[in-house]
Amino acid sequence: MSPRLPREVRASARRAPVFAALAVLSIAVAQSPLAAAQPAPSPALAPAPSPQEDAVAAQARADYDAGRILLRDHDDAAALLRFRASYAVRRDPKVLANVALCEKNLNHPARAATLFAQVLAGDTSSFPPEQREQLQGLLSESLARTGRLRVTVAPWPAVVQIDDQAVAPSELASDLLVDAGVHHVRVWKDGYRAVVRDVSVAVAAQAVVRVDLQPEPRAEPPRREATVVGHRVPAWMWVAGGVVLGAAVFVAADSVFQ
Repeated sequence: MSPRLPREVRASARRAPVFAALAVLSIAVAQSPLAAAQPAPSPALAPAPSPQEDAVAAQARADYDAGRILLRDHDDAAALLRFRASYAVRRDPKVLANVALCEKNLNHPARAATLFAQVLAGDTSSFPPEQREQLQGLLSESLARTGRLRVTVAPWPAVVQIDDQAVAPSELASDLLVDAGVHHVRVWKDGYRAVVRDVSVAVAAQAVVRVDLQPEPRAEPPRREATVVGHRVPAWMWVAGGVVLGAAVFVAADSVFQ
């Protein structure tokens, strides 16, 4: 009779096959394709631009390059048109800065100052420090040739034009930045007399135009009067002679169809 093994040894012997089986199973699972580390999904690719989008972008670039050449040749008006066309597609601050430069060269300081300020208020990281300093100087030069114009109208709303250009109602809520000098202001409203004024705006000063529109006078309806042989006859005389005239006309008409 073989000696009896202690209880702990017998339990360990019984668990050994189970542990071995689990070890084999874990190795098999680890080596299976499902448990293998899955590669990270590749990021979705952006759709390729359409040929039409490519053509528009190419035209915007061509407009920008042409504007630079025209600006160097001092053809500021033609350069302005090219830069505006380019900026309508490419919202590039450098394109807008060139638009502002053309406006300044064309003696439009108020427009130039507004655009230079817009460039400096946006993202200027694409400009080197010396160009940012240059933009600030151009803004100061433009502002030194401008003034402010305030237009108030009653009754409101009404149509306001300054130098034959319509002004949006929202812009009239505050002072307008304008070139220093004389400006032509026209205000009108349906049913009211139009008002036209010339106002002078000094540098760094404010000019105020207050317009009180007056209603158009209502035309009185004309008095109805009859005229016989160049003489005016009151209408009541026609009433008195209506029967006789009516009878005469009837007889004359009847005589035609005999």
